[in-house]
Amino acid sequence: MKNIILFKSNDVCHNSLNYWVELLGKSLEKYGIDCFEIEFVYEELSKKLPKILAENNIDAAIVFNSNGQERITIEHENIWDKYGIPFFNYLIDHPLEHADNLMAGGKNSNYNVICIDKGHVQFIKRYLKEIEKVNFLPLMGFGTENDELVEYDSFMSRKYEVSITMGLYPLDLLNKKISEMSAMIQEYIFDWVSAMELNLDDAPETCLLNVLENKFGKENVTDELFIKVACQCRIAIPYFRTAIRERIVEGLIKNGVGINIFGDGWDGLRDSIGDGNAVFHGEVRIDETAEIYRNTKLALNILPLFKYGSHDRIPTAQINGAAVLSDENYYLKELYNLSGKREIYLFNLKDNEGLSERIIDILSDKQKLFEVARNGQKYARSRLTWDEGTLGLLKLFNELNAIKK
Repeated sequence: MKNIILFKSNDVCHNSLNYWVELLGKSLEKYGIDCFEIEFVYEELSKKLPKILAENNIDAAIVFNSNGQERITIEHENIWDKYGIPFFNYLIDHPLEHADNLMAGGKNSNYNVICIDKGHVQFIKRYLKEIEKVNFLPLMGFGTENDELVEYDSFMSRKYEVSITMGLYPLDLLNKKISEMSAMIQEYIFDWVSAMELNLDDAPETCLLNVLENKFGKENVTDELFIKVACQCRIAIPYFRTAIRERIVEGLIKNGVGINIFGDGWDGLRDSIGDGNAVFHGEVRIDETAEIYRNTKLALNILPLFKYGSHDRIPTAQINGAAVLSDENYYLKELYNLSGKREIYLFNLKDNEGLSERIIDILSDKQKLFEVARNGQKYARSRLTWDEGTLGLLKLFNELNAIKK
């Protein structure tokens, strides 16, 4: 019998982490894996988990964005090491945003990290060397995978010309947090933000490294100094992520592009510039996004500063028959066909001024728009579903001998 623990958490991200647990669990069960879905409450679990492990032949444990599960101990020993159970932290964000738990997990011999950006893998290998096992596995999409492919007439009758499904962490709240930090840290943070602004093709860590090397000299910036400053200033990542999203959507609204905005945190932008041709739908849960995409012709995606990875919004939109327009990166340009039977539209963040005109041009060629949607749907349904991703996970388990034969 093959048994895996899937941890649910006190999810503050529109239930996305717990929904991914459900999707992964369903796919694992299709491949003959029995899953134990467990709510994470540290005080309760530290008492219950030993009993679960003692009574069941558990092969592995998985959590999306661990919030402390790797720290559980029994009789002053890490529980995963004590029972010899591989623990997998499936990391959805930049490693810096979870550095504390990553560093704690790296002390354990059975700790594994899965990243959805290849650059994050390299970051961990360089700056969090105590973590010996780290691998890349993209996050997949979900939806009506078995329905008929989208047809022209039904596609053209979809009610949303352009939609975007993402929230913001309001800049005023981030600025308040930053104002409570020391003057030196504030200076580093905004120098880092400025560097990301000037180097939109580079990963956040590359931008910070440039800041520190310019400030102290390349020969004086050790990996230890870098990770210390990066951890103290990591709020710069969500800060710039919000700033770039706000700027792009603001430009579209000011230029009269009709866009349906699903997600929370947009109130400040709406109050400052008005609705224009935009419709603000407010907060949505992740499990509602598939239906939104089924009613969308063009899904706009803005990556969370990923330069060598993707986000589940892209394959989810495609599986549900929407054409996708996303900011480009190295990974997406390798993953998709960009000529001939084009599967996705890409834009460069540096061309924010031209994005509105680009969207208008895309929407004006209805036949091409439909073809991109259909090509993307075929591709995503064949390669970017949770069932396909789970095969990759099982392959990783077997390579690491996580599943007992």
